[in-house]
Amino acid sequence: MSQLLRRTLQVLLPLVVLAGAAGAAYVMYLNRPPVETQAPVVEPPGVRVQRVSYETTTLSISSQGTVQPRTSSQLVPEISGPVVEVARSFAVGGFFEAGDVLLRIDPYDYQQAVIAGQAQLAQAELRLAQEEAEAEVARREWNELGRGTANALTLRQPQVDDARAAVAAAEAALDRADRDLERAEIKAPYAGRVQSKDV
Repeated sequence: MSQLLRRTLQVLLPLVVLAGAAGAAYVMYLNRPPVETQAPVVEPPGVRVQRVSYETTTLSISSQGTVQPRTSSQLVPEISGPVVEVARSFAVGGFFEAGDVLLRIDPYDYQQAVIAGQAQLAQAELRLAQEEAEAEVARREWNELGRGTANALTLRQPQVDDARAAVAAAEAALDRADRDLERAEIKAPYAGRVQSKDV
């Protein structure tokens, strides 16, 4: 073989092989299968689990200081009389709730005052009814006489007004007696604790 041919083959042969390899690579690139992308799987960290159970526990806390009540009240009865009952919770250090009856004062005198007030009111209402009836009779008699306009005294208006005032006074006295009877029970205005007691 001639030297030129040999040299040409030495140059062309590697180029042909290289071109064939490039062509084969290009064909393989075009026919490649599609790539499926997947999110990376993250494994959660392992943990130990324990079922929660409910229990009552007393904690002891050591501390120093002075304990003072937020609100302090002195309960004084609004009426007088002998104490007939004291609640068990009404002792130094005892706890009570709002509305608890702490003391009872003998209600007898106050019950009698209510009964007397009811009787006085009934009498005053009866007197008012009588005065109104007599005033109506006086008005009719005056109209039958036909003497013009009658004065208030003739028509018994002062007596009717006095009887109305007596009814109002009897109602007020009965209301006062009812309130005094209610006050025979000394109730706690709010929940708290007894700091001191003087009964």
